[in-house]
Amino acid sequence: MSKYEKISYDQVVNACDEIADWVKESGIEFKGIYGPPRGGLVPAVILSHKTGLKYFEEPRVRPLLVVDDIADTGKTLNSLSKLDDVYVVTIHYHNQSMFVPDKWVLKKEDKWIVYPWEKEYWEGN
Repeated sequence: MSKYEKISYDQVVNACDEIADWVKESGIEFKGIYGPPRGGLVPAVILSHKTGLKYFEEPRVRPLLVVDDIADTGKTLNSLSKLDDVYVVTIHYHNQSMFVPDKWVLKKEDKWIVYPWEKEYWEGN
């Protein structure tokens, strides 16, 4: 049994569809989207296209949608969430995280999550 769970590109896109629906339903008039490197870059670009929100390389506009691949420990996202008028969404959430996103799509279980943009994805782990 593998200790890894590979997430396909299609699964990422489907999660982004669900997040895009949440953005529309939220009623928040976001001014832009930001994805912390590395895990947030791909989903942020996908969501930028799906929502029409401009992608920013720095979290400088408000209200801002911050997207990341996973809230695992929560350290990265916890610091971003302290900024005013910032909403955080993730593909995965692990209940050990010190931070709970405003929206998450999938719950991380015991296996290590490997996304299509990670080296391990292509090395057969």
